[in-house]
Amino acid sequence: MRIPTLILLIVQVYGRSYDVYDFIIVGSGPAGSVLANRLSAHPEFRVLLLEAGQRSNLLSEPPSLYIFLQGTPYDWNDTVSFPRYNDFGVGDEPSRLPQGKALGGGSIINSMLYVRGNRKDYDNWEQKGAYGWSWKDVFPFFIKSENNRNPEIADNGFHGKNGELFVQYPAFATPLMKKYLKSVHELGFGIGDVNGIKQTVFTNPQINTKDGRRWGMDKAFLNPILGRRNLRVLTSAFVRKILFGEDKVAKGVEYEYQNRTYKAFVKKEVIISAGTIRSPQLLMLSGIGPARELRKLQIPVISDLPVGENFQDHPVLSTPIYKVRNLSLSEGDYKQYLSNGKGLLASLPTEVLGFFSSNYNPDPDWPDAEIIFVTLMSSSFLPPLVGGGTVLCTNVAVRPESRGKVSLSSRNPHSPPIIEGNYLTKQRDVRVMVEGLKTCLKIANTASLKGIGERIPLPNVPVCSKYKRESDGYYSCLIKQLSLPGYHLMGTCRMGDPKDNTTVVDSNLKVKGVKGLRVVDASVAPEIVVGHPQAMTLMIGEKAADMIYKDYLMKMKSWV
Repeated sequence: MRIPTLILLIVQVYGRSYDVYDFIIVGSGPAGSVLANRLSAHPEFRVLLLEAGQRSNLLSEPPSLYIFLQGTPYDWNDTVSFPRYNDFGVGDEPSRLPQGKALGGGSIINSMLYVRGNRKDYDNWEQKGAYGWSWKDVFPFFIKSENNRNPEIADNGFHGKNGELFVQYPAFATPLMKKYLKSVHELGFGIGDVNGIKQTVFTNPQINTKDGRRWGMDKAFLNPILGRRNLRVLTSAFVRKILFGEDKVAKGVEYEYQNRTYKAFVKKEVIISAGTIRSPQLLMLSGIGPARELRKLQIPVISDLPVGENFQDHPVLSTPIYKVRNLSLSEGDYKQYLSNGKGLLASLPTEVLGFFSSNYNPDPDWPDAEIIFVTLMSSSFLPPLVGGGTVLCTNVAVRPESRGKVSLSSRNPHSPPIIEGNYLTKQRDVRVMVEGLKTCLKIANTASLKGIGERIPLPNVPVCSKYKRESDGYYSCLIKQLSLPGYHLMGTCRMGDPKDNTTVVDSNLKVKGVKGLRVVDASVAPEIVVGHPQAMTLMIGEKAADMIYKDYLMKMKSWV
C-alpha cells in the first residue's frame, strides 16, 4: 500500500480528503499546466498542482513589455556565472537568468516565441538513449495542443488547429519588420516557416497570443478547468521537499502555504515540473543527486544520480546596428492597446528570426546558428529601456557544446542554487558565434537597411584592443566579453537509457533508483534543441500525460 493506512484513516476522519491525491504536480509552467489539464480530465484522477509563484497581472499581457517583468516577483531572479576573458585569464561574472515564477511559469515572462526545434534534434535524442522520443514520436504531441491561426501556416501540414494554445503572428509589426526580411533575402537566405518542412529560413515569428495579448499556459490550460472538482490549484505554495517511504517510493511532498507547512500525499505519483533550475534543486534537497555533494550538506542520499549536470543554454550576442527615430511608445499607444489590443504595444521586440548553418556544421538541414532582429522602442510612460530606439542584430549558437552545472548552495530550500554556466568554454561555440556576428554585420550593410537610421559601429572594448579591428580575433574577444545567456535552459535531469550513468530519468521520465516519481519539463532534454524551449516543454508535458494514462489505464486509447 502506497500510503500508510493510519494516515489515510486520520485524513478521512478529520474531513481533509484534499490532502490525498492520485497525482501531485510541482510547477505550473508549460509541462505542469498541460499535465494538470490532461490528468484531471479523467474524473477518477485527483490532482494537486502546486505553484510557488502568484497569478500574473495585466503588465504581462502586452507582448512588447515582457522585458519589464524580469526582476519582478514573477521572476526567480537567479544569476548564472558567465566566464569572462581578460589579460589575466578567465574569471566568472554573474549574469541575470530570468525564470518564471507565476501561474503559467515561464510563459508569463518570456517572449512567447513558438519555435519547436529541428526534427534531427529529436532523432538525436533517441539515438542517444531517449527511446520513443524521435521526431515521428513527438510530432503528434506538438500538434495536439496547437491552435494555429494563420491559414498560410496552419494549412501547410505541419501544424495543429484544434488545441488550446493560440499560435499566430503578432497583432502588430513595425515598418522595420519587412525591411529585415528584405535584408536577409538580399543575402540569399530563404523566407518561410521555421516549424515547417525546412528550418533554415527566416520569418516574422509566430507567438502565443490571442487578440494581441499574451496567451500563457494559465490561460490556455488552467483557467478553463478551474471548476473541475478533482483538481486543486494552489499558488504561492512553495515545495520544500519530496517525501519518501522506507522503500524509496515517493509518497508526497512537504510545502509552505500561507505561513504554514503542510504535507500532501499521493496514491500514484509525484511529478516534478519545476524547470531546469528548480527541478534539480528540489530533487537534491530530497536526497536525489550526486552522493558526495549531498553528504557534504548532510542530506541523506536516496538515489545517487548526476542531477544538475548537463546544464545547457544558448549563448547570445546582441549587437546594436542602427539608431532609429520615430520608434517610441506613448500614452496613446497604451490607450489604443487597452481598447482593441492593437498598435505598438501589441508588437514583439523580436520581429524576425531565422536559422542557418555555419562553416563548422556538416549538416545544412540541422542548423547551428540563429539570427534575431530586435526592435527596441523608447517610451514616454515606462522606465527607459537601455538603447531605446535601437535595432539589435542578435546571433545565437543554437547547438552549443559547452555544458554547465546546477548545485545546491545550502540545505535550506529557500537558498538559491549555484548555477555554473560554462558558456563558450568550447572553442567551436565561439567560432560559430564569430560567423553569426559577421553575418549580422553583412546584414547591417545591405541596401535594404541603409537609410533606416544612424549606423552604430562595433563597441570599443579595451581588453580586445590588442586585436586588429574587423579580425576574427577581435570578434572572438567581443563575443567572449559581451555575450549573455539566452534563457533557453535545458538538460539538468537528463533523460536516456537507465544503464547510462549520465542519465537521471528513463525514457518514461521516471527517476532512476526510486518509485512513484517523474520529472516532466525542459530539464529532461538530453541535448538542447535548435529552437526556443516553450513549445518543446509543452510537447514533453503532452507526451508524459499520454504515458501516464497508458500506465494506469491500460485499456484507454492514446490521447493524441
